[in-house]
Parts: sequence; structure tokens; C-alpha cells
Amino acid sequence: MVYLREHRLLNRLLRTEPEIILPYLTTQAAETVAEAREWIAGLVRAEIDAGRITIPAPDVDSFAELLVRMVLSLVLTPRPSCRSTTRRSGGG
Repeated sequence: MVYLREHRLLNRLLRTEPEIILPYLTTQAAETVAEAREWIAGLVRAEIDAGRITIPAPDVDSFAELLVRMVLSLVLTPRPSCRSTTRRSGGG
């Protein structure tokens, strides 16, 4: 995810031309989410087959979609500075 947060082209587009890129990552993201979900679900199934993780088969697609949506959210949401996070948590 750090790669996406620090991706120069993505960041430039989000900063200078959000009207072009944001719809493909939000309101018009159905195809993007579906493709990413299928790709991640395939990786998850390979890990299940290899015995490295355990997820019930009916839940794999939902799990994969949750991961896709979390990554999109984390990439598109600005990261709070350490200072503001510390202040909110009461740490000083």
C-alpha cells in the first residue's frame, strides 16, 4: 500500500486532476473493484490450497472485495500527521 500512497503519477492526478481519476476509484469503480476482487480471490485461494490460511470457500470473494475496498479507502484518504494523531489520542 505504501507503493500506492507514494505513486507519483497517481498522486499528481489526485492533486491536479481529481475529476478525471476519482470517478474510476469511487462512483464508477465497479469494474475496477470486480477485477481486483477476482485477482485477490485467486491469490487467497492459492494460499488456502497451500494450507497457509483458512477461510471458508463461500467467504473468499467477500474477503477479497473487503480488501480491495479497504485499500482504495486507505489510498484515497489522506494520512493524518503524527502530531494530530497524538493530540486526538491524548498522548501529548
